[in-house]
Amino acid sequence: MFYQESRSLLPTPLTVRPTLSRQALADVRAAVTGYRDATLAGELARGRELLRAARVVADLPGAADAVGPEHRELFGWVLREGITNVVRHARATRCSVVLTAT
Repeated sequence: MFYQESRSLLPTPLTVRPTLSRQALADVRAAVTGYRDATLAGELARGRELLRAARVVADLPGAADAVGPEHRELFGWVLREGITNVVRHARATRCSVVLTAT
């Protein structure tokens, strides 16, 4: 008797799946929040800190002025990816980035 009563209180697989799906989606959204904005100035600052933390000497521009405003987000993404690769895979001791208008 107790077994059947307690069993009826358990969630059924059909009620658990939507809950798990919603939680998984919320977790993914929380993980990627902030990935949408990649400003060049912000990535230069973050890259400098990331390289410092990885004990890589950073030779990065102090400003993003050399790149036109219409390309700064793109360059921010490229810089983020490049510095991440340097830290994770290159075993580098120094990283230099040069920005030019051409």
